[in-house]
Amino acid sequence: MDIRQFRYFVSLAEELHFARAADRVGIEQSALSESIKHFEQKYRVRFFDRTSRTTHLASVGRELMPHAKCLLAYADYIEKSIPEWAGGRLRRVRIGISDFIAQPRASQLLKILRTDFPDTALDVESMTPEQQRLNLEMGLIHLGFSGDGETSRHVRVEPLWSDRLIVAVPASHALAQQRRVNVLGAEPDLRIYSHLDTGRQSTRAILRLMGQRSGEPLKVCNRWQPFRS
Repeated sequence: MDIRQFRYFVSLAEELHFARAADRVGIEQSALSESIKHFEQKYRVRFFDRTSRTTHLASVGRELMPHAKCLLAYADYIEKSIPEWAGGRLRRVRIGISDFIAQPRASQLLKILRTDFPDTALDVESMTPEQQRLNLEMGLIHLGFSGDGETSRHVRVEPLWSDRLIVAVPASHALAQQRRVNVLGAEPDLRIYSHLDTGRQSTRAILRLMGQRSGEPLKVCNRWQPFRS
């Protein structure tokens, strides 16, 4: 396994432009193109669909992307840690934080960790809940902070705090006249707008909570694809 091929793959997958991807990893465009070609030949698949004008991730490339990023993150972690291990100076802990977590909370947590463990270096990376679970299951991060309460066979979840949800509605909406909104009693036609990645897990939690009460299917909208009745 050649780590450089995965690094070139991730660069092109994020840029979707050979010249920019090559510049990012510091090689010639022809060298990047040849490396991607050999990478695809090695596994007998096409990671990219490309024409003379455009480059897009193929289905296999989309599946590989989160795993390749995990691999590179762990390789970088090992590279940074070897001198520290050799010198016996400090330990290093990798932490994933979801964008859904309120920043004051995350800052307080990291401050406490740095105070209580001054000889431990903290590598903090922003991740979606899905990326956190994947990294935890593969052993690529040591812990994660997320608004997602879903568990798996290899991931244990411990609640640290609870936050209130805030409902934003037009001033003319009936709910705007209420000081508090009972989410369990909300109208069944309520639309929930969710971010593609960071809000997906919190949206599922709200849907489970409301669906258990109403028994009605609830409409979910993505913020990039607004609901249209």
